[in-house]
Amino acid sequence: MSFDPFFDMVAARSFSSIWYWLALVALWWVVSARVLGVPYDMVQRAERLRGQAELDLDVMVRIYCDRIILHTAGAGGICAVAIGSALLGCMAVLGFRYGIELAQAAFLLSFPAASVGLLGAIAARRIRGEGSTGEDLRRRMRWHRLHSMMLCVPGILAASMWGAYRNATFSALGG
Repeated sequence: MSFDPFFDMVAARSFSSIWYWLALVALWWVVSARVLGVPYDMVQRAERLRGQAELDLDVMVRIYCDRIILHTAGAGGICAVAIGSALLGCMAVLGFRYGIELAQAAFLLSFPAASVGLLGAIAARRIRGEGSTGEDLRRRMRWHRLHSMMLCVPGILAASMWGAYRNATFSALGG
């Protein structure tokens, strides 16, 4: 029994691996399906049905905003930002200066995702600080989703174009 098809599927080269592309799709699917951790269909349902659906959204957003602010951003946010920035910088240097493909792939997944995370922390602080509820909360959630998508599309495009370029140059070099 040969394991060659299996090893081809989990190849060490990141951009030619199906797992990289599946991770890219999964990451951005989660980013587009959830706003501050709350499923976006709850925002749409609250818009459509009002009443209890709107109250449920308010409670859910309050819980997730508290979680983001108190447990993620507050409990070591400066350290997390410093460590995250250092890791992103290392991945960028290792990937694009020294040509390590795994670091390039990790950076192209991590940088836009970290940007969306930072945007989420800012939005959570703003929502909690202003005590947004009802229509104002739904408007903020829609804007946050739009801004996340504005980071998502260039992130996917950059990863796809760089991956295609790397695969084309690797193939052209006889790899």
